[in-house]
Amino acid sequence: MSSWIVYWVLMLNAIKATVGLFGGALTVGGVLGYVIFTVNWMRKPQYSWERSVDDKPSKDYEDEAKSMIKIGKWLKRLLPVGILFVLLAILIPTTKQACIIYVLPKIANNEQIQQIPQKLLDIGNKALDEWIKEYTPTKSEK
Repeated sequence: MSSWIVYWVLMLNAIKATVGLFGGALTVGGVLGYVIFTVNWMRKPQYSWERSVDDKPSKDYEDEAKSMIKIGKWLKRLLPVGILFVLLAILIPTTKQACIIYVLPKIANNEQIQQIPQKLLDIGNKALDEWIKEYTPTKSEK
């Protein structure tokens, strides 16, 4: 494993936090921005019930409407991008998880560890039996 990979594995927690905060900010900003945009857009006098049907919108209104539609489209795009970043933050492993993902298969597939001598297993079993006897309450202790 190169030092470059070790560096990036150690930086996973910071990357995960940055991506999560950025995604959360984009998602919340997109939703709030779109809600504020829609409320302000609908409060314009052009949408008033008092306006007669024969009134034609002015040129300024048409230009403003085109720019507002562009803003609305950009705000709609923030939500999926924010959700994507939040999902990335969920799926990026932490430093500990990445180390376990890398090291555990190497330990489990190591032939030396798989061929533990029988004497070592006997010692472990004997010690385990002693601990069980020592910490198991007897009838008089209950």
